[in-house]
Amino acid sequence: MLRTTYSSKDRKVFLVFLSFLVIFFLGIRTAYSDSVIEGGTTVTVTSGTTVIEMGDLKVSDGGVLTNNGTLILKGDFNNENTAPTTIGGMVEFSGSSAQVISGENTFNNLTLNNTNGLTITGNTGLSGTLTWTNGLINIGSNNFSFIGSATYTGTPGTGRMFVADGSGKVRKQWTSTGAFTFPVGDNTGTVEYSPVVLDFTDGNNWSDFFVWVNLVDSKYPDDSISGSYLTRYWNLEATGTADDTLCDARFDYPVADVEGDEGEIFTIRINPLTTYDLADPTHFLVASDLTKLGTFTGGKGALQVDFKVLFEGPYAGGGTMNTTLKGLDLIPLSQPFGSTAWAYDGPESVLSIPDDVVDWVLVELRQADIVENATNRLAWRAGFLLSDGTITDLDGINPLKFYNKAITNNLYPVIIHRNHLDVIAGNPVLMNSESVYSYDFTINGHIYGAGKKNLGSGIWGLVAGDADQDETIQSSDYVLWRANSGIDAYNLADFDMDGTVQSSDYVKWKANSGIDSSVPQYSK
Repeated sequence: MLRTTYSSKDRKVFLVFLSFLVIFFLGIRTAYSDSVIEGGTTVTVTSGTTVIEMGDLKVSDGGVLTNNGTLILKGDFNNENTAPTTIGGMVEFSGSSAQVISGENTFNNLTLNNTNGLTITGNTGLSGTLTWTNGLINIGSNNFSFIGSATYTGTPGTGRMFVADGSGKVRKQWTSTGAFTFPVGDNTGTVEYSPVVLDFTDGNNWSDFFVWVNLVDSKYPDDSISGSYLTRYWNLEATGTADDTLCDARFDYPVADVEGDEGEIFTIRINPLTTYDLADPTHFLVASDLTKLGTFTGGKGALQVDFKVLFEGPYAGGGTMNTTLKGLDLIPLSQPFGSTAWAYDGPESVLSIPDDVVDWVLVELRQADIVENATNRLAWRAGFLLSDGTITDLDGINPLKFYNKAITNNLYPVIIHRNHLDVIAGNPVLMNSESVYSYDFTINGHIYGAGKKNLGSGIWGLVAGDADQDETIQSSDYVLWRANSGIDAYNLADFDMDGTVQSSDYVKWKANSGIDSSVPQYSK
């Protein structure tokens, strides 16, 4: 039965709810006009009872709706309570025109059967099941949360999905490993379904752990993404805590999102820039073994380079260099090539310098028919130089990556450092069997022209002493050495890279004075 309680000082409330009591037959009650639950009033729908509201239902601030049965709404539901409200039982939205849920609400079970859709204008939660027969759920700037084991039934698609192309997000709580499909898409001109599937394959100690998802139906705003890419990106964020999580992700997209050649598109995480698998020809992206979420899209992916190079200054013999600057904690956390000498504005930075790092290094890619004509820059990016001469990406482990760049001619990379002469490869660099461009600058003949030095035992490296980065070791470099002599710091005049500008640096400058770089028509 329907039980209504009201205050003695406001018996007009009873008249308002006469509309609920118009028809009573086999536990079904129907109201044919808008209804209001006034403040101080409680309306209870008892178990086994169905109430059909043909108009709008408003719960005024201070009013209470206790639903233990089924409440079928043909109009809007407006909750004016300032505190978030939990609504039990089943609430069905099955109007003949678009419906709205307003206020902060958490529903136990929801049914949506309205081809004209449902809009939420306040953060909305679900603790049970969303039975999805028909209709889009527009979340706008608000969030819809699947709490605990909450889920949905019905096959999502362009007629059953969350329109999540605003600032609001669809949230899902994880309390253990398992998979969930975020049935999201956009309605930017055309309704397009582009779900995200997340499968947490490992993790423990879950505590209030949610993943938030929304999307944008346009190209990610980064000029480095060009040529072949998707005009769509997904934003994924995790809140709460969960230890040792490992996640596989899948992103479905409509074929209309493809710009260029789909066969060149890879899954890309924007920050930090990471490339995963090639796009599936049936139009979805995959990223496996994720330990971090972020913004994902599709683009031409990464060109990986595996270069080995040695510097004269910190060379310790036997094909290795010292890591004194790392040991003294002098290496900056952000790339140091932003001065006017290079004017490199790349965003490379880390929270801590990885182990075994000698210094930052800047790698420039050039391409041409022969090395003498390699005068144009295709791309450049900063990475780390390890003690064995390996150049890595910012993790200090994997090859350096360049994104959305296509090699259309012979590749001639340039190695740039802050106080050694720049060098360029003397031979075209080829891709190996692992799709990585690999080259060893320490081998005799692998560095073009001058600007190189035999470090002993036939091992070649870059020449130290160019403090002013003008590609010539000369008196101006001596002037800088003299002005900085005695300084303990990360300094351009510290040619042997031991953290102190002293006589040993002068010795290297004097031995190399007069040597020039041979990088063709070099222009930083």
